Amino acid sequence: DLGSLAIAIGTIGAMVKPESQRLYNLTEGRRIKLKSLLQQKEPRATLRIGCVTWSDTACVAAGEFLMVFSEAGWKIDSAKVFRMEAQIPMAGVAIVTRPEPGAEKLPPLPPHLGRWSKMTPSEITTWRALRELDIPIRDSIETDLPDGTMGVYFGPEPQQPSPMLPSEREAFQNVVRPQK
Repeated sequence: DLGSLAIAIGTIGAMVKPESQRLYNLTEGRRIKLKSLLQQKEPRATLRIGCVTWSDTACVAAGEFLMVFSEAGWKIDSAKVFRMEAQIPMAGVAIVTRPEPGAEKLPPLPPHLGRWSKMTPSEITTWRALRELDIPIRDSIETDLPDGTMGVYFGPEPQQPSPMLPSEREAFQNVVRPQK
């Protein structure tokens, strides 16, 4: 009957997220905002942009973000998106760096724990820029990253935005000076 069809169409419509609400979708406004947030005066790390091998959507998103990073003046490792296997797949983006010197001598930690380390200006800029787009970020280490290179690895697209917490925003305001 017509009532059941209307309910079914409404239910399907509610399950399909509009393009404007997808976190990896770079509308013109989000592209301009991201490009602006990626500006920094300090020397920048070379970026290795990657995605999980089993998600074409994540890889396409990584390619879109790669273009904006490049337009903003960042050097891209090998000018391509690297496909990789995540040890622990999670939605969102991982900012990946080399472990600090001497970390290999420390005992290994279980996956739910981590170690504090000082963030570089490139990590801070990238972290803040993606968080301003409500994309959840996690950090990780990779021992075979070349010196001066930072990974920005895309997992599956998050289903919901992860708005920046007031404490997170305050931390960025205390650390990051606006660029003019």
